[in-house]
Amino acid sequence: MRTASRSLAVFLCIALIWLPLSADVLFLKDGREIQGSDTQIGEQTVRIVTDSGVEEYPISQFDHVVRETAQPITDDTAVAEPAIPIPDITTPAKDPSSSGECICTPIIENMLEEKESQRIRSGTLSLIGGTVMGVLIAAADGFSELGTLLGLATFVVVGVPGALSLVLPSKTERNLEEILAIQGEDRERTCVIELARMSEQGRRSRYLSAISNGALALLGYASGWSTLPTYYVVQAARDALLPSEEEEAFAHYQQLAGVLK
Repeated sequence: MRTASRSLAVFLCIALIWLPLSADVLFLKDGREIQGSDTQIGEQTVRIVTDSGVEEYPISQFDHVVRETAQPITDDTAVAEPAIPIPDITTPAKDPSSSGECICTPIIENMLEEKESQRIRSGTLSLIGGTVMGVLIAAADGFSELGTLLGLATFVVVGVPGALSLVLPSKTERNLEEILAIQGEDRERTCVIELARMSEQGRRSRYLSAISNGALALLGYASGWSTLPTYYVVQAARDALLPSEEEEAFAHYQQLAGVLK
């Protein structure tokens, strides 16, 4: 067990050094530069988290935002480079909104449809699975008082969340719907910024998932297991190598934007 703890600690230390930290620089039209993180672009305001707290500015003052990654500090110097190449949407070679060519908006619409479809599939399976499992558990005990109670508890744990997901859209869906509700040129502009933010968030989420699965694999191998740790190794490799849905969507946008330049 001591070996497992040492392996887990070493793995997490390496992962924390390797995993980049993100930061945002918010540029306003009056020339101000606000440094912080987790920039949120709304219909009326733009919000950024700074060292002094959450700051909000009217959307009319917003110019653009740059997201950077702080790389690990070496013996010589500290290097900072963009975490995701965000196109310069303030002075594009060809303004999609003015020419009637909306590149990002259709991508967001397709992503919203896919998110809704995934939620409905998952909710339906959870609801059906919870119902079937509850009935089977109750029937196995002859629908006794205890068996019925266990079956009902199973349905509540498995089936009710599925039913709720069928009714309630996710936070991501609500954000995408808010973007699509924006009118005029601001919609395409906001769409690009949000798509870049989601891409970065998706990349960091799969990196964290890879670290978690890798740690579980090391712990399993150190405990003398073989089959289960191998599964976590495969999951960690998949998370580390395969881009998320959001990353693929942003890469698709960049490809289309490059063709139209």
